[in-house]
Amino acid sequence: METRNFQVGQIIFRAGEESGEAYRILKGRVGISRIVNGNPMVLALMGEGDILGEMSLVTDKPHSATAQALELTEVEVMTEEEFNRLILKDPERIIPYLSNFFERLRTVMDSLAVEPHLRKDDITAQVTPPSDPPTTAVSNEGKQWVVHLKADNPLTEKGSLSPEVTVEKFPYRLGRKELSGESNVFCNNDFTIKDNIPFQVSRNHCSIEREGSRFFIRDRGSRLGTIVNGEYLGIHAACVKVELKPGKNLLILGTDNSEIRYTVTLEAPKDSEQAQELEQLKARIDAATADGRLSQQELDEIKAAIYADQKVTAEEAALVMSLMEKVSQGMIQLGD
Repeated sequence: METRNFQVGQIIFRAGEESGEAYRILKGRVGISRIVNGNPMVLALMGEGDILGEMSLVTDKPHSATAQALELTEVEVMTEEEFNRLILKDPERIIPYLSNFFERLRTVMDSLAVEPHLRKDDITAQVTPPSDPPTTAVSNEGKQWVVHLKADNPLTEKGSLSPEVTVEKFPYRLGRKELSGESNVFCNNDFTIKDNIPFQVSRNHCSIEREGSRFFIRDRGSRLGTIVNGEYLGIHAACVKVELKPGKNLLILGTDNSEIRYTVTLEAPKDSEQAQELEQLKARIDAATADGRLSQQELDEIKAAIYADQKVTAEEAALVMSLMEKVSQGMIQLGD
């Protein structure tokens, strides 16, 4: 299969484009984003081994999001023709792609399973008079966060891949480690957990996901469900996804008496210099485009400042993508 290399900041594919190709990351990092209300929302941060654009292999629809290299990145390219040939001649080579398809299928099936409950709740809400006004939730939008996953007790610490990790890719998938003699080629996890019969943890249990500056826990169709801060997730709970709050969040895999527990901490980055640089970059872009115009030289200087160290954060990439989107829509005039 063909391999391609992308420089920092280079677009791999754009939302709305048709390619008939999927990409497996061999090295580097890629940000996935979608335009929401005129601004890019970061949906995923992907790394080595991850696959993107796989739905182009089985549908004639254009890409639904944009993929951008966040550092020097090499990808393996799978075309529709190669996929169809390999599925008949050498199916083992496409197992990673099939695993992604099954992950999507689980998500769709879970959504369909909870839909009747959601409809019932909507009908009830229409005929039931409102009681006390809802509590206002804390908004994470527009903020930078760092996500930490830490074992909550010695048993969980012993059975975990690592007692504590900083989550740097999204979605970040958690699931049960295979026992000796077990095998499931469609398990697709970033963090595996040892468990014994009777299992609390499913092979594909839950994931930590990102939407812009907001972070969520999603149940991935687990058998016994997931609990986040006392809220039950799973097809039997009529809810499969809940937003993480700033600070510490208690994550329980399985029933409420499960010992498989983690603390998921959402905190502001300790690197205040990085946050300050991002604010300075925002201010620079705002100043350069205050009159609705931007020279090519100014644009090149902004890009050079971001990509100078051959590595870019998702937040920096989103700023550039937002700027380029405004240029393409005519909201900012690009001149000489």
